[in-house]
Amino acid sequence: APVLEKLHSDGRYCIGQDSGIYWRMMEPPEKGAEAPDWFYVPNVSPLLDGEYRRSYVLWKEFVAPLIAIEFVSGNGSEERDTTPPSETEKAGKFWVYEQAIRIPFYVIFDGFRDNLEAYHLLDSRYVKMLPNDRGHYEIAPMGVELGLILENGVSWL
Repeated sequence: APVLEKLHSDGRYCIGQDSGIYWRMMEPPEKGAEAPDWFYVPNVSPLLDGEYRRSYVLWKEFVAPLIAIEFVSGNGSEERDTTPPSETEKAGKFWVYEQAIRIPFYVIFDGFRDNLEAYHLLDSRYVKMLPNDRGHYEIAPMGVELGLILENGVSWL
């Protein structure tokens, strides 16, 4: 992507698609992981032990993703779940991204309802962002805006 090549001429960034971000050590390991549909981490090698990453282990990296994007697959409650973890229950995605991983930007895309929400982490809490006059959300550290494109009755991010 030209934007990422411009930001990282040294090639040090990681993109994850449906790969786990392990944020706490648990048994089974999946209980301590969340797998956003897409995420971006600046200033880390795209390779781990000489191979492209299949997961991202936060306690080994110390660099949180800058942005995570979730595509709604149901009614959107899973992507907005603020449930904290317990001994028996897995934490909700929203809680994990906000409180555990502390991802600065979290975007929820609902293609079924032509809806896009963006949140920015401020003072340890996600604040819903307001779109600009074009209906886009500015992700300033990347120099990009995210918005919807309607094409033949279908929404695209």
